[in-house]
Amino acid sequence: HGVRQYGYCSRFFHKRILNALCIVSPFDMIEIYEKILSTATELFLSYKENEAKTFLEEIYHHRLPNRGDTIHITTSPVGLYTLKCEYDRRKVLIDSITLLNLSTETIIKIFSSILYEQKLIFIGNELGPLTRLINTFVCLLYPFSWPHTFVPILPALMLDIVQAPTPYIIGILRSCESYLSGNDDFLSQDNSDILIV
Repeated sequence: HGVRQYGYCSRFFHKRILNALCIVSPFDMIEIYEKILSTATELFLSYKENEAKTFLEEIYHHRLPNRGDTIHITTSPVGLYTLKCEYDRRKVLIDSITLLNLSTETIIKIFSSILYEQKLIFIGNELGPLTRLINTFVCLLYPFSWPHTFVPILPALMLDIVQAPTPYIIGILRSCESYLSGNDDFLSQDNSDILIV
């Protein structure tokens, strides 16, 4: 068994340069890490780079809250900082607004493909909405879970993964969509089990 890793990222322009703050963790706690990254990003954008680094270093050494818990951490840059982890993660991860933008037929087709353990490729223009859409469908599987390859945002340099023979749920940016139509290896294989959304 492989160990699943989760990546969280905040991208922002600071001093006219694109920056990224990234956290890689064995814990699937998007609500916690998004809050931490949001706070650090605000500090960077307020030209408080040293405070942002100190905040991240101090948070790093504290334990994370368990499901249903709230912890309070005192950090020098922001003072008292509260992290709350919902007991039922579906409250945080199911994005009903995203679902309302899809037709009933599309939702049923996606959900059926997931239950049949087919390959799914989600294509979107922006990282945030694409990630929320994919996480929403994976959460809707409850009480089941997706045991196969799960990559909400696949980097362009790793697009060959879509040729994997096993089931997967993968998200790619629309800028990478041409890979699917322009790759002879991908087009030559039987893709009848792949749903592209």
